[in-house]
Amino acid sequence: MLVCTSTLVAAQQEVTLRVAQHVALGPYLTDGEGRALYTVVDAVNPLAGIDARLWTPLPAEGTLMIAGEVDFSLLASRRGDDGRLQLTYGGWPLYTFVDDVGEGDLQGQGFQDAWFVVSTKGVPLEIRLLAPGAFEALELARQAAARARVEGAAPNPDNPLWAEAIREGEQARKLDPDEPEVVRFLADTYSTVRWYIRAWNAWQDYVELGGVLDAPAREAGTRAGTQLAYAQYDFDRPEAALELYLDVIDFNPTDAQAYRWAGRILLEQARPEESLPYWQEAARLAPSDAGVAYFLRLAEDEIKYGIHGTESFYDGIRLYEAGRLEAALMHFRQAIVANPDFKQAFVWAGRVSLELKDPASARGYWREVLAIDPEDTRAAFFLELATDQLRWGIEAANAFREGVRLYEEGDLVAAKLRFVLATQANPEYSEAWAWTGRTEFEQEAYRLASQAYGVAQELEPENETYQYFYQEALRRAEQ
Repeated sequence: MLVCTSTLVAAQQEVTLRVAQHVALGPYLTDGEGRALYTVVDAVNPLAGIDARLWTPLPAEGTLMIAGEVDFSLLASRRGDDGRLQLTYGGWPLYTFVDDVGEGDLQGQGFQDAWFVVSTKGVPLEIRLLAPGAFEALELARQAAARARVEGAAPNPDNPLWAEAIREGEQARKLDPDEPEVVRFLADTYSTVRWYIRAWNAWQDYVELGGVLDAPAREAGTRAGTQLAYAQYDFDRPEAALELYLDVIDFNPTDAQAYRWAGRILLEQARPEESLPYWQEAARLAPSDAGVAYFLRLAEDEIKYGIHGTESFYDGIRLYEAGRLEAALMHFRQAIVANPDFKQAFVWAGRVSLELKDPASARGYWREVLAIDPEDTRAAFFLELATDQLRWGIEAANAFREGVRLYEEGDLVAAKLRFVLATQANPEYSEAWAWTGRTEFEQEAYRLASQAYGVAQELEPENETYQYFYQEALRRAEQ
């Protein structure tokens, strides 16, 4: 039978509940001697496999004495495997730990990640405590770091205040090497003073110890890892750099720059298939980054057209942008030789050939483009242009095409001037004469239209369209 009272009185058999305070835990339950009271937190079977040599149930027999902020309504009992009653609080069975000698001892807190003291509200306090001395060292480290920031101390490990913060922090870790709170402090501090190798190692240790990566932690850790990776790349150690960038991706899967660098190194090592997923993810994370888009296309082209052909093609693009058209054309030809299905290489070879005023070569390249892709309307246009240049001359054909463009935009006056230029460059350009007549006709200048259509008809007497508009322009001119 359990009798409860709120004051301590003498009794032959009594069980006492008291409350102790801890700076990190707050109020927690103890027995009459000040020894902490623990419970086991195990979602599968909380009471299975309890070692009786380590854990002693708090009995629920005799007189119960309570003091402090113990909530009487949370008290109850359960019958253990030995048939004796055990005190529970908030439904949690209570135990003392063998290594706790007296008041203030908390050796069982966090034991096997399952044993924790119980709060006055009947909740296990699942908080891991620092080892003896580690708490004090960590506090000294934090005070030194705070003074360094307030005084504006130079952020480097040789500054006395930062050196003190590091020294005390390392002492705390020596005393409690598996405490995430200590490792987080060191990771933050090493990041602040730009000691990147130690910062990166500390951030990785923090994650392995179960530390939570908030936004500042991800940013600082990513910066440390990226700095180390780039240093390796700068020292011409691409494999070491790649390994670090991949570690950064594991640490921060949303860092586009790490994906970008991983993809870049793999491309430089002629491994486009491996690089592609990194460029795709970089493009997803940074959709407006033109550089990422460029290298994504490069990786795709190297996979599709081969590394040698793609390198020649992109070299050709760079030479073209530098104004070196002959050299660019040579590289586009090399790309075509490397891969005869490289459509874009044919496109650029055709384009450059036109700019170099070589319509014969251009016509051949544009024909190849259409052989690869018969639906390419742009290629059909340029093939027609190259053919016209060969037939009528470059100046005449270019003026004529510009006139057609202006006509389609509705600028009849400017279009007519281009058609006239085409006829002046080649007086036998029948189509240019016909388009001159067409623009005059639509502007109701029928006499001029009849003159232009008349020349077109003389050059192509079998063209019924030219004959019709010549006669119609004459008829309207005489009205």
